[in-house]
Amino acid sequence: MKEKLLDFLLIASKEIEKLHFKLSERNSEKLDYTSLSPIDNGDENGHYSKALQWALENREEEDIKNIALTGSYGSGKSTILKTFQKNYKGAELEFLNISLATFKEEKPKFDEQENPIKKDLLRLIETSILQQIFYHEEDKKIPDSRFKKIKSYSGKKLL
Repeated sequence: MKEKLLDFLLIASKEIEKLHFKLSERNSEKLDYTSLSPIDNGDENGHYSKALQWALENREEEDIKNIALTGSYGSGKSTILKTFQKNYKGAELEFLNISLATFKEEKPKFDEQENPIKKDLLRLIETSILQQIFYHEEDKKIPDSRFKKIKSYSGKKLL
């Protein structure tokens, strides 16, 4: 009985401490931080959205095969895309987000003719794109794929 009472008091004191922290003035202090996560209202004047809209509407007449959006980390590339996807009114397109982030700078390797070796880099890019496409599909749609996903099973299914 004594152990149960002590456990209850310990749990209650932790909950009271959490509540105290939420209500205290320490927590109400406004910190000047902003998230770097993409938002869906970042193209205020619509400049980038208009450019993307034009490229999509004129892709056949202008023979547009690829659209690239580049910039340094935190420059707003994902925000522009997320804003465009939210506001795009066409029904004929589906969006698939693929990221090819590189966070370390690699020095190019050279072969005997002093030409940069691009074959390995292209293969890595292709593999990354394919993995991300496959990860959007259900396993049963791609049964023979070598790309495997981490699966979550319920306790019932595990039993």
